[in-house]
Amino acid sequence: MVKCEKTLPRVLLIYELLIYLCIITEVKKKNVMLKDKIKTKEQFEKGFAEFKKKYPDYKEAKPIECLNLIMRKEFALQILKGGKKVEFRAFSEHYCGRLVDKDTNNFLNKYIGTENEDEVCFYGNDMRQVKKIHFHNYSNSWYLDVECEVNDAIALTDENVKFLNEAYDCHEMDEMLADFNRRKEQNRPFFFYFVCGKVIDTNLQL
Repeated sequence: MVKCEKTLPRVLLIYELLIYLCIITEVKKKNVMLKDKIKTKEQFEKGFAEFKKKYPDYKEAKPIECLNLIMRKEFALQILKGGKKVEFRAFSEHYCGRLVDKDTNNFLNKYIGTENEDEVCFYGNDMRQVKKIHFHNYSNSWYLDVECEVNDAIALTDENVKFLNEAYDCHEMDEMLADFNRRKEQNRPFFFYFVCGKVIDTNLQL
């Protein structure tokens, strides 16, 4: 779910991911405001309120208070210095199991292939929002706790990588994108991404 205006025009969100992966059907009756009509945060919130009234059994994904992630120390130091803003993880079964709410996902799956698919895929968000990330190594000899400003799923596309460049000065996907574009590869991988915010606590020394 969009939480601030900065995230509204951004990348492929988890509900857009569902649209991206499935075949879109023509919806004959649209009582809920959809993507092509939404230009502002206020419009999204109004549409989402209508969506929740129409689907009272929809439950938002449970947040994650603290997500533990293994990280190399050099990258943790980059975060601590302010040079690294975004961390990525593979869109794998392991991370899907940790980050996707099963109950919300089951709700969304009920409507795939139905006439209500568009609005459910657009507003329904099965991504669990992370509040804090606890980075550490395997031996737990060091740790870095940071606020998580945004976490979501992203496809390796020109538009999405451009967003990462401009919004967070993140260029970690540039080389991979160039390689896929050079090979004219149509099937693009997805990743989970986490925007690191304020440092909460650490035993690392700069």
